[in-house]
Amino acid sequence: MVLGAIHRSGSPMAAIIQTLGVSKQAAGRLIDLLVQKDYLIRELDPQDRRRFILALSERGGIAARAIYGALRLVDERLESQIGADALQQLRFNLQVIAELELDIV
Repeated sequence: MVLGAIHRSGSPMAAIIQTLGVSKQAAGRLIDLLVQKDYLIRELDPQDRRRFILALSERGGIAARAIYGALRLVDERLESQIGADALQQLRFNLQVIAELELDIV
């Protein structure tokens, strides 16, 4: 999700954190790891030196294209098996499940 959320020209870290829907600390750790593994490039924002922007490295771009190619293939296969309407309903149901807040003790 992080690689897909980065735009070609770079994205502010705050926008990525919001897209992920996780805490600033969790997103920061993930971004740090992706920078360390050479998937992302973190640079100071030239318009606001207090902020960072993120961009895909060459390796990150290759990984993002591979991931989205695989996702497209899965979508095509699912749609051919269950149909477009059922696929749309499946996505909706998965989103509902993902957003559940369960208090399980």
